[in-house]
Amino acid sequence: MQYFTIDELADLFSKFEIINLGGEPFSQKVYDTLKNNNFKGLMLNFYGPTEITIACNARVVNDGILSVGKEFFNVYEEVMDLDSNPLPNNIIGELYVAGYGVSRGYLNRPEKNKESYVTINGVRYFRTGDLAMRDDEGKYFIHGRIDNQIKLRGLRIEIGEIESLINKFEGIKSVAVSVKKIKGNEHLCSYFTVEEDYKKDNLAENEYSIDISSLKEYLSQKLTYYMVPTVYMELDKLPETLNGKTDMKNLPVPVLISDYVAPRNNVEAFFTEIFENIFGLDKVGITDNFFEIGGTSLLVTKITLE
Repeated sequence: MQYFTIDELADLFSKFEIINLGGEPFSQKVYDTLKNNNFKGLMLNFYGPTEITIACNARVVNDGILSVGKEFFNVYEEVMDLDSNPLPNNIIGELYVAGYGVSRGYLNRPEKNKESYVTINGVRYFRTGDLAMRDDEGKYFIHGRIDNQIKLRGLRIEIGEIESLINKFEGIKSVAVSVKKIKGNEHLCSYFTVEEDYKKDNLAENEYSIDISSLKEYLSQKLTYYMVPTVYMELDKLPETLNGKTDMKNLPVPVLISDYVAPRNNVEAFFTEIFENIFGLDKVGITDNFFEIGGTSLLVTKITLE
């Protein structure tokens, strides 16, 4: 099976009058690529799980606002918290959908039906498992899957939000974010590929085609500190499964890299040696960030005992 990227098909797509996109998120990169290739038609962003048979939202996104729009006629939606209570506008929660399109359930799967179909105040909803937000105009924005969340050092992280922001950074072609263990400590790792125009002819060891410092600064301005990846790895191509999805299980184990600055006196040498022993690292420099090399509140206690 052969797959094509949006860049390879952009010229062909620019001749279409209407593009309906559903089943996958309408990414900023797809939108920008189409616009940059003088696409003049309508771009529609459709949303709807199979259990809603089959679409429940749509919006023309030629203005660059990649919302799935308002619900269709005879569809009713709510963004709920963990206890199935409605959330106010501009707060992210799970999207519940009710209405005539909601299917009767899964055949011969009573436990799955109990989990996915709920009745609240006499209204029967399907729990989509999608994170969503409704703005003040009633437009819905999808923010990834609930089951796409990961836990890092006890904190729950939505990797779709991180990947979406990295994808918007200039030069990035594709990205995958995962938690990997390095020397026994968990790290949030970003794997990415780069547009051809940004690639260097020969990448030296530990060098990247884009400015990683600028990328980290960009992410720091938009994300909570623990959601900013501490490890970055540039690949020629992300590994894929047979159906063309990113193969998260076969992402390579990255190497923790930092600009090493040696201790200048006995006191600094004493502390760097303690950190090296606790983190299991060969070298810890005096300018290394405690959290970026795997530090946690539990390790602070361990360091104190040392």
